[in-house]
Amino acid sequence: MPPNNHVSLNQPKATLFLNPVSQFDVFRGYIPIVSAVGAAFIDATLGGIVVTFFVASLSFSKWRKKRISILMVGIITVFAGVIASTPPSLNHFIIDLVVNFLFGVLIAYLYFRFDLLTILAALFYSALTFSYFTLISASHHIIN
Repeated sequence: MPPNNHVSLNQPKATLFLNPVSQFDVFRGYIPIVSAVGAAFIDATLGGIVVTFFVASLSFSKWRKKRISILMVGIITVFAGVIASTPPSLNHFIIDLVVNFLFGVLIAYLYFRFDLLTILAALFYSALTFSYFTLISASHHIIN
């Protein structure tokens, strides 16, 4: 009987992971900073304008209550961040749901408290910090 050779995909102890290609992944091998800054810019623009600005503005104009708008942005952030972009088997799914919901609520609160530029800066900084942490914590032979 042949050995039981199989490949497990997208599991915590997997041998192969599938990951969608980002817009600036072509630069990751040669100039990783361009990849990190470009991806952070796109994430901040999409997250700030599409999710926060449109959802918060449209829901506030419909219901005229900031609390409902803030909760709506939190829920949309959960769908956009956790469910759509990461395989749930790799993460602590419930913790990611809660953290992304709280992050969306914080961003929506900051939007109503300040303005859209503050949200764009906060989202850019958070995405860039995550990318830098990933690049710095990678081993030397992976980066070179």
